[in-house]
Amino acid sequence: GVLAVQGTSGREYKKDIEDADTCEAMRRIMGLRMVNFVYKDDELARVRFGIIAEEAEDVAPQYVKHNQFPVPGSQVYNEEGQLVNQQYADRPSIDNNPIVMDLLGCIQNLQAQITELKLTIAALQK
Repeated sequence: GVLAVQGTSGREYKKDIEDADTCEAMRRIMGLRMVNFVYKDDELARVRFGIIAEEAEDVAPQYVKHNQFPVPGSQVYNEEGQLVNQQYADRPSIDNNPIVMDLLGCIQNLQAQITELKLTIAALQK
């Protein structure tokens, strides 16, 4: 298999490098729905805020990680007591890194718009 090391940002580890479209970053971020929610297993019923993984995946698949975990009680053992079958369930989670990168693109996009608007205002004031 191929090992992808988290945090490898050096140029020597990348290929096909090209400028990203900050308008696309803005579109993806604006496509996310912020929600308040309570985790079903939170005994304190604390209200949290965030996004729903399935909805985020529709916006940008790279925003979501799929984590497989064994379903309790689904193990099947043979006569020797060796595990021969196990059911797994998916527990999707948000990968914050691509979202942060898109937020950086949004900031750059918005700053470019602000600069352009300032130039337009300055030209109109002359």
